[in-house]
Amino acid sequence: MSKNKTFIASAINEAFAATITTSLDALCIARDSWEKNEYKSATDGLYGLLSKTYSVYEQLFIDATDDDRKTLRNSLAAKLKADGVKVQLNTTTLSLLIRYVFKSDRKRVMRYRYAIEAAKSHAVNAAGLTAWLHAKGGIDAVAKLITPSEETIAKREKIASATTDLNSLMEHRKLNPLANVKIDGVSAKTRTVFIAEPSLNGTFNIVCVVEDVADGLYGGLVKCAAAQYSASNDESLALQREAAKFITPEAASNDSIEKKAA
Repeated sequence: MSKNKTFIASAINEAFAATITTSLDALCIARDSWEKNEYKSATDGLYGLLSKTYSVYEQLFIDATDDDRKTLRNSLAAKLKADGVKVQLNTTTLSLLIRYVFKSDRKRVMRYRYAIEAAKSHAVNAAGLTAWLHAKGGIDAVAKLITPSEETIAKREKIASATTDLNSLMEHRKLNPLANVKIDGVSAKTRTVFIAEPSLNGTFNIVCVVEDVADGLYGGLVKCAAAQYSASNDESLALQREAAKFITPEAASNDSIEKKAA
């Protein structure tokens, strides 16, 4: 039976390791100096710019008129578009301010906006932003601290409820499917998604079959379907309420006429 040999480093090996370790130690000292000086200075500078941007945002919504806000927003959007930056109608004014100041990509703008929104949700104003960011571990750390509004919580709960209802419905449809489709050359082995385009006669043309769908993609599709399911229910309820409002006065009026006739 063979036995594993115990490794014994030679003097040359030890010297090699010591040389590399000495170089790494020097880098550690340089890194420590950088963190305490250049990095801290750069971080303080970034937080300071965010604080000033936040201050402009606070003043914008506290002191400005609606017309002033609209004018500023249109001006920022025009300048960003002139620089080749795509601006959507649903882009928040805070995002426009951040993007205009930092000339950053969308992902970074979103991180900075989350940091300011988190500060606002914790009653931290522009003057206290820098100290708060340092105390809480930085921009990425505080982005997770956003306190959701009651409206956001209610919306999440509604989607969660709709997702539960939809999952139950899909379990039922495993035995009672909407349709059963056979496609030549494709054998149903795993969870599959069909990509379909509408035809002129109202049917669906399946243009692609995506097999072995990952859990993340599947969950995203279910969540999207749940949002549509919830919106559809909201629309149905709105129509029912509209019908009720229309019918009720007429019914009451008829009752009143009948009583007077009696």
